[in-house]
Amino acid sequence: MSKTVLLGLCLSLALSAQQAYVTQTKTQRLEFPAGGLLRVNHTTGDLTIEGSDQPDIEINVTKATKNEFAPQDQPDGMAELDRVRLMPERKGNELTLTETYPVHGHFLMFPGNTRFYLQTHISVPRNARLEIQGAGDLYIYNVTGAIDANLSLGTILLRMPEQGRYQIDAKSKFGGVTSDFAGTEHRTRWQVGHDFTTPGTAGQKLRLRAGYGDIIILKSRRPEYPAPARPTS
Repeated sequence: MSKTVLLGLCLSLALSAQQAYVTQTKTQRLEFPAGGLLRVNHTTGDLTIEGSDQPDIEINVTKATKNEFAPQDQPDGMAELDRVRLMPERKGNELTLTETYPVHGHFLMFPGNTRFYLQTHISVPRNARLEIQGAGDLYIYNVTGAIDANLSLGTILLRMPEQGRYQIDAKSKFGGVTSDFAGTEHRTRWQVGHDFTTPGTAGQKLRLRAGYGDIIILKSRRPEYPAPARPTS
């Protein structure tokens, strides 16, 4: 290997070592009415919604570029992330969060057409009602209000208290539905889609729709602690 080629290789490695992904994290708290409705529109990336005993909503958003930037170009990466926004709007007992972001290409439903990674964690009052629409992976824990989720692409995963009663209506056009709770399932034509429902009209309403992706409903079991040890004689 010539000295020129070796020098060019070392220079390339040195430049790549200086490059890094640009990240941005933001946390905000919003007032939320008891038993109110939280609506999230145009969600993408990973969205986690977790019920808590707090009266307000806390939103934690982490953004990262998919490309690495040299130190002098990192302001460009930060400007790119600034275009990814979560816009709140309050009307009565409803709070709407709308994600706005640049999309590249014609297939808007695919998260791969974005130039960023996005992770959003929202802590809501446990009895909040939810309406979610978009693409990406959705995780919901510990929420006792009605849930209506519709994703064009991505997995929907719910963890629900095993002692609860649920009215489940789950459908995936191209994917499967898995439930720890008893119900009736039906495979669509050509076995590409899957429907799952529970009998009756009582209980927490869970309406779940996935275009391309699976729906998973799991029982959230309370940890079993061992009985206190008894003193021996």
